[in-house]
Amino acid sequence: MQIHLSPERQAQLSEYARRHDLDVASAVDDLLGEALESERLEHQQSVAALREGLDDMTAGRVAGIEETFRKIRAKHGL
Repeated sequence: MQIHLSPERQAQLSEYARRHDLDVASAVDDLLGEALESERLEHQQSVAALREGLDDMTAGRVAGIEETFRKIRAKHGL
C-alpha cells in the first residue's frame, strides 16, 4: 500500500519514529492501530448510547421538551 503525506506530516512521523526508536513503517502501523482502536471504541460507545436512548423512549422514560427546558433553566439560573 502506498500513501502520500505532506512534507509536514512526514517530518512529524519521522520525529515520532525517532523518539520511539521505530522505523517509519512500524511507527505508521502503531499510530494507525491506536487511531483505529480509538475510533472503534468511540463508535461502540455511541451505538450503546443511542440504543439506551431508544430503549428509554420505548419504555416511556422520556420528558417532554418544555419540561426539559424548564429543568435546564432552573439548573443554570436562566
